[in-house]
Amino acid sequence: MVLALLVAQPALAERLEDRIATAADASQQYALFQPDAASARTPLLIVLDPRGRGPLGRDLALDGARARGWTVVSSWQSRSDTLESVTLRALDALLQESARLPHDPRRVYLAGMSGTAKTLWVVAPRLRGRIAGLIGSGGGRPPELPPLVADAPPWFGFAGTTDFNFQEMHDLDAALAKVGTPHRLDVFEGPHGWPDASGFVEAIAWHDLAAMRAKSMPRDDAWIDRRFAACRAEAAGTRDPLDRWRVLDRCARDFDGLRDVTAVRREADALARAPDVHRLQKEEAKLRSDEGRQRKRFEAWRATFSSRFVEGREQPPPSDASTRRELRIAGLRERAMDADARVAASARRQLAWMHAAAASYLPPEFEARGDAARVAALQALAEATRPP
Repeated sequence: MVLALLVAQPALAERLEDRIATAADASQQYALFQPDAASARTPLLIVLDPRGRGPLGRDLALDGARARGWTVVSSWQSRSDTLESVTLRALDALLQESARLPHDPRRVYLAGMSGTAKTLWVVAPRLRGRIAGLIGSGGGRPPELPPLVADAPPWFGFAGTTDFNFQEMHDLDAALAKVGTPHRLDVFEGPHGWPDASGFVEAIAWHDLAAMRAKSMPRDDAWIDRRFAACRAEAAGTRDPLDRWRVLDRCARDFDGLRDVTAVRREADALARAPDVHRLQKEEAKLRSDEGRQRKRFEAWRATFSSRFVEGREQPPPSDASTRRELRIAGLRERAMDADARVAASARRQLAWMHAAAASYLPPEFEARGDAARVAALQALAEATRPP
């Protein structure tokens, strides 16, 4: 008689590695987190940091990935503010590398910040059917892309209160709402950048919730109940009426199809009609309009500033004093300290926009021309617009 010896395969242990070269391209590396017992049901998150900080991108997602059993790979080569092909090459290498990591091919997610968040929307149509969702911070959808369609991937976005891309993140959230795509935008206190680790905890959990609604992962009713109760408690504890309406609206959207949201939707609809909510919405609309006018003012100043020659005669850059007056910097700095948090945040966003242009985006153009006077003028403007 032949006895068959059945040997159980050992479960995969957690892996936490800072730099691994991809098999497809040794010049492309990534930081890795792989949870205990990773399998063909494990979701995979690919993080594209705008400065290629592999361990940083992984570590931001680490708490959320551990809590929900996701694998995270974070590129060392992804970049913002350079040729998009650099990040596309990094992403392609990681997508190929994913074949070496046990994961659910139906549940691959991409995360980006600033320019790499915009790149997510460039690649999403090409990866239709391969990408289950997106996480984007501080960077919206490029306006030159075709209009959104209903099968856009579920999106969880972040914006800092003083992020110069704050309004474009709200624009994207509204556009996704119009086409019926699952969407959520969380606002955190701070400037342009990633949220902290707690933001990723929420984003990863939200994508699991969306997967349960889409039936691409088993439902965990006890977990759903806890999430729903926490969302309702958050709404009850939010004092600002407009913010409370936003939390209620989000609860109704997130749990629709998973729990009875009739009461939550009724409460949200009633609050939407409240005078205080209308007043705050008007205030936000005015601040948004102010920010748009300031951008136009800055673009007009930039056109004048860049005109080195007029009728064949070389022109000096505008004086620091005239630039400050034209861009109304003193008034913005005053409003940046306003007791009204919304007013202060709006002023800081306007300063941040000009600071980023003067400190980062414009100088290379004039350095390449050898225009030392304009480079120096931009340095002065960068200092004047440094957010408080």
